Amino acid sequence: MRTLKKSSFASSKYYGVSLRKNGDWTSQISVNNKKIFIYQGKSEKEAALKYNEFIINNNLNRKLNDLDM
Repeated sequence: MRTLKKSSFASSKYYGVSLRKNGDWTSQISVNNKKIFIYQGKSEKEAALKYNEFIINNNLNRKLNDLDM
């Protein structure tokens, strides 16, 4: 797995998760230069979980989120 450094201005502490202007948390990933939206809802942690599940289910070589943070 690769290690990535989170940006200091990121809206979430989790990889692939961001806060939308409407207050919803989304998870998304870019695969083969295509953006894939995975989840949109009220929970930041649920968005991170869905991101992890997508990576595992699709055998992608990406960093998983530590959900115990």
